Amino acid sequence: MGSSFGAKLVLEMAMAAPDKVDALVLLAPAAIRLTDAPPPGGSPAERMALMHAHPERHPNPEPMDPAVQEKQLALVKRLIGPARDSDFEARLAKLELSVLALFGTHDQVIPPEAAHFYAEIMPKCNLVMVYDAAHALDADRPEAVASVAADFLARHERFLVTEESGLIHP
Repeated sequence: MGSSFGAKLVLEMAMAAPDKVDALVLLAPAAIRLTDAPPPGGSPAERMALMHAHPERHPNPEPMDPAVQEKQLALVKRLIGPARDSDFEARLAKLELSVLALFGTHDQVIPPEAAHFYAEIMPKCNLVMVYDAAHALDADRPEAVASVAADFLARHERFLVTEESGLIHP
């Protein structure tokens, strides 16, 4: 499982050793992006507003040392790469693992419009839109994310289909 930039890392790890990975769950993945916009910066309140659909429901984070924040932002900018990378996407197209990619319907960092790229490129990619969640969708809707991810990891492509009837869960 990987979230945001971490999703790109787990995809790279899975492509390097596909025999050691059974399935992947990607939360608001930043591996394929619509633009080369930099990662979110700004004040803690501005970052909270970008990360959460309802920032008022989450405790205010402790202020981060500006030097640490600057180093983190520089590191992510250096590692994240271009929005679209044809070599990376060509390798993704060969990935035969079951993949679940979840996107928050209110995500302003990785908009849900980016989801179709994952489904078009990866042969076994399943998409789920998490209603009323932003980029930190596992914090905004932890029960929804846990339920869908657990079902997917247990049953892969059959994860939203009831075993008894073969119908899609409501």
